[in-house]
Amino acid sequence: MPPNHQLQNMFSAPPSGGAKAGPRPSIADWSFIKMARADATIQFTGVNAQNFINGGIGAPVFSYVSSTPTEAQYYKGLTPAAAGDSAQVSDSLVKIELNNFSYFETRVYLPGAVSTNNIRVWIGMMDCTDGGNSGNLQTSTPPAFAGLPSNVVAFRFNPASDSSWTCYVGTDSTHQTIVNTGVPVDISGAGHVFAISQTILGTINFFIDGVLVGAISSNLPTGTTRLAIVNYAEARTANAIALGWSFSYWEQPK
Repeated sequence: MPPNHQLQNMFSAPPSGGAKAGPRPSIADWSFIKMARADATIQFTGVNAQNFINGGIGAPVFSYVSSTPTEAQYYKGLTPAAAGDSAQVSDSLVKIELNNFSYFETRVYLPGAVSTNNIRVWIGMMDCTDGGNSGNLQTSTPPAFAGLPSNVVAFRFNPASDSSWTCYVGTDSTHQTIVNTGVPVDISGAGHVFAISQTILGTINFFIDGVLVGAISSNLPTGTTRLAIVNYAEARTANAIALGWSFSYWEQPK
């Protein structure tokens, strides 16, 4: 199922989007979270309560970026100029279960990095971070860290191992399936929509800007593992990097 929720037009500012106008009445459990106003309020709409927070390592500074004719408004976290510092916007309440998961979508920006060699990124669903404690994401294959497990269903970019965005599904630092999408990482500051869907139980599909870029059906977390939404970017060298985020949406059919 390709992404078809026209979420930008429904709740936020322009651009692409698909044919469907947002969450369907038949979906029992859904949540839409966006950065709402210039005061950087995070606004929630949906059935299931959220606890979206910003955080990171090294005290990143968060601010509002106004919309333009081609880009939605978004929330930007800027790190200090130190290797290992990070910025993230995530849900600290883990609640998405793969045995009932159908769709996730988020719009992310990567403005201002010196080069792709300077940035590591995770976008997706996982239980290996509680919002502020993200030290286990400072690697290509997240291990258990500070009492947190390492189940991940996400997009990854790590220049030490990746030449483009990869699709990543794993349960620990030694059990994962990785698919190279061939889609280059854009650090121009333009927004891109990352989506993950499951129409057949046990097969996870990955989309970038509406295009299917990978499918994985091995090394999946157990169906009852509860995952949270995480958007994360990290400086790999002593140069500041930024993570921009405008919305996240997920749904479960029951």
